[in-house]
Amino acid sequence: MPPLPKIDNGKGGEIAAVLFVFIGVVVVAVLVVYAVKYILDVLTNGDHDYWWDLTLQQDSLSTSHGEHGDFFAGKLASGYIANSILYIGLVGELGYMDIKLKVERTSGDDILDLAGAYWLLGGALRLGNFAEVREGASGANYFFMEVMGGTSEFSETDIIGSAKLGFNYEPAQRLRLGVHVGARYIGLNEKAGFVNGDNSYWLTYGVDAGWRF
Repeated sequence: MPPLPKIDNGKGGEIAAVLFVFIGVVVVAVLVVYAVKYILDVLTNGDHDYWWDLTLQQDSLSTSHGEHGDFFAGKLASGYIANSILYIGLVGELGYMDIKLKVERTSGDDILDLAGAYWLLGGALRLGNFAEVREGASGANYFFMEVMGGTSEFSETDIIGSAKLGFNYEPAQRLRLGVHVGARYIGLNEKAGFVNGDNSYWLTYGVDAGWRF
């Protein structure tokens, strides 16, 4: 029996997979190190400052002609201030996805056409000059990395993952505007006859707007 054809996912599947792994390794490594530091500080009665923010975002998959993948979501993030340049924390994303993608099935090629809810949870890093922000000033411009995993309301998917690298600008106190690139993993339910192959990873790009509390 000849092998199943590999589906072209915007010619970015391999790059997206590498980017996803890179962001994931960096975020997890930093979170583990600072989680240990946080626990030790708590045990020694150290003081901590905390942060949280709410964001609205839009992501799009880099797809081939005739396909699309759009994600619209609200995102809540919170954590502790590790030092004057680093914030770490947890982030949750709840949103609506609208995707139409060419995929592999055991019976041949097929179209995955879904529109509905999805949810993700993971870790976040923010890197910037936060010294003045801690005193109430504006100007919280920063680079960020996030990696999350979750699923959707559809039986066709199992795990959905997201990894982002971006920049946020604060034009006015507490208001944030940003852009990001990254990768999404859309795992397909093999029990439903889907084949998880090179087309599971997709390059993404998007914008966001939020409020810092």
